[in-house]
Amino acid sequence: PGGFQVYVYPVHIQQRVLIGDRLSREQGVALLRVLELLRHREDFTLVREIDFRTDDVVFTLAGGGS
Repeated sequence: PGGFQVYVYPVHIQQRVLIGDRLSREQGVALLRVLELLRHREDFTLVREIDFRTDDVVFTLAGGGS
């Protein structure tokens, strides 16, 4: 339990991405695919943060909801 959390701030989107303290190649590829698909959605601007720390991707909305 004394790990750390890593936030990534991609250049092509305004949302921050939380990846935890480890990122496998497979997780990196999945992360990039999700970001590429979502950045073309008009409602993606409502997302404040994307959490890739678990098997399920969690989106935190700008209003504080998930």
